[in-house]
Amino acid sequence: MIRKTCFLIMIFILLISIQESPAYDINVHERITAKAIDQNIENTNNYLKYRLGIENGVYSSVHGMSIRKHIEQGSIKEDDPFRYLNHFYNPISNSGLADFDFPYTGLSSFSWADDATNSYSWKQLREYHYVGLTAPMKIDRDKALANAFRTLGQIMHLIQDLAVPAHVRNDAHLVNDPYEEYARREIQQLNFAMQGPFNERQWAFTYSAPIQFWELGSYYGIVPYNTNFIGLSEYTNANFASEDTIFTESQAYGLPHRFPFPRKESAELYSKVINSNNGKIRKYFKIIKDTEPLQHFATIKRLYGIFDGMPTIQCHLVTLDRDCHKEYANNLIPKAVSYSSGLIDYFFRGILVTQRVPGPEIIFSNYTGERMHHGVVEIYYDAANNTRKKLPESYQVDEILPGQCGYIHFNVPPDMVGEDYIVVYRGGLGKELDTVISNPTDKRLPIPPQPIYY
Repeated sequence: MIRKTCFLIMIFILLISIQESPAYDINVHERITAKAIDQNIENTNNYLKYRLGIENGVYSSVHGMSIRKHIEQGSIKEDDPFRYLNHFYNPISNSGLADFDFPYTGLSSFSWADDATNSYSWKQLREYHYVGLTAPMKIDRDKALANAFRTLGQIMHLIQDLAVPAHVRNDAHLVNDPYEEYARREIQQLNFAMQGPFNERQWAFTYSAPIQFWELGSYYGIVPYNTNFIGLSEYTNANFASEDTIFTESQAYGLPHRFPFPRKESAELYSKVINSNNGKIRKYFKIIKDTEPLQHFATIKRLYGIFDGMPTIQCHLVTLDRDCHKEYANNLIPKAVSYSSGLIDYFFRGILVTQRVPGPEIIFSNYTGERMHHGVVEIYYDAANNTRKKLPESYQVDEILPGQCGYIHFNVPPDMVGEDYIVVYRGGLGKELDTVISNPTDKRLPIPPQPIYY
C-alpha cells in the first residue's frame, strides 16, 4: 500500500512538472494565433460574412465575445490541465509521448484532435458549426458558434506545438524546455511573419481531422525531408533538435531519443567570436547538407573534444544556447503562423454558391475543388417568432462534382421574416466524411467566376 501511494505521488509530481512546461508559453500561442488571423484577415472575414452571414467578420460579437477573441482564447485554453499530455506527435512512429523519463503516454496530438471523447476535437468543431447555423433559438446558435471558434483555436494550438522540437522528438522536458523558455522571454523579438502559402494542404487527405497539417507521409527518417510537401511535425523533426535529442542517430534502435536527422555527418564544427572585447569564442555546429542549413544548430560543452570517437557520450556534451534558440525560432514560429492560418482556410474551404430563382427554387453549385457526396442540402429561414426553422424540402446528395449544380423547389413559408434563406450542406467533401458548408441566399454575394481547383 505504501509503495502504491509513493508511486501515485511520483506520478502527480511528474504531472505538475510537465504542466509548468506546456510547449510554447500561452502568450506565444495567443500571439501566433493572432498573427495567423491577421495575415489571413481578408479570407477569414469573407468566409464569415459571405458563408455564415456574419457582417463584421472576426470583430463580430458572438456569445459575449468577438469571434477573434474566441479563437485566441481557444489557443490558450488547450493548455488547461491535463490536456497538454496529448500535445506530442512523432511523425516517424506516428505516436504521442513515449519518453522513458515520463511514465504516462497520452494520445498523439493528431489522435487527440480526432478523438470523439475530446470536447474540442475536429468532429466537435463540425458539430458546433452545424448547430450554430441550424439551432432554432439564437442563444443556442450563438453558444454553438462560440464553441466552434474556440475549438478552431484549440486545434490551432495543437498544430503550433508541432513547431516545438521537444513535442515532435519525444522529449517530455520535465523541467522547462530551454527553447520554449527562450520564446517566452523574447516574445517581443520573435518573428511572427507568415511563411507560405500552403495551397497543397487545402483538400482532405483523411476522413476527419486534417492529418496533412501534422504530416504528409513525406518523411520517415530514412532520407532527408521533402521541403515542398511536408507536414509541420515532419519539418520540425527532420531539421531541429530538442535538448535531449541532439546527434542521437547513433543510439540503439528503440530508444526514445534516437532520431536519424539532423545527423552529425551533415554538420560542421566552427568557431565564432561571441565577445569582441575579450576575443571569447564559442564553437557551433552548422548544418551544411541534407537538412535545413542552420548556422547555429548546436553548441558544445566543455570536455566535448576529450571524447572524440565516442558519439554516445559526445551527444550529451552538445547543447543549445540563445543563438541556437533564436535561429530555431526564426524558422519555426513563422511556420506555426502559416500552418495555423492554413487551418482556417481548410476549415472554411467548402464553397456553395446559391441563387434563388422564381418557382420558387434555390440553385446551388459546388465551387469547391472536391466532390460533395453522401450528404444533404437543407434550407433554413428565420420565422416571425424569432426562431430558425428548416423547410421540409431538401436535396439528398449522392455526388456533386466540382462545378456541378443541384436545385430545390420549395413552398415559401408563411411565417418567414425577411427575404434570405440559409442553405446548409452537411456531408462528405473529398475524403472528409462530415463537413458543413453554408451560404445565405443574399444577392450581394460575390460569385466566383469558376470552381476553385487545388
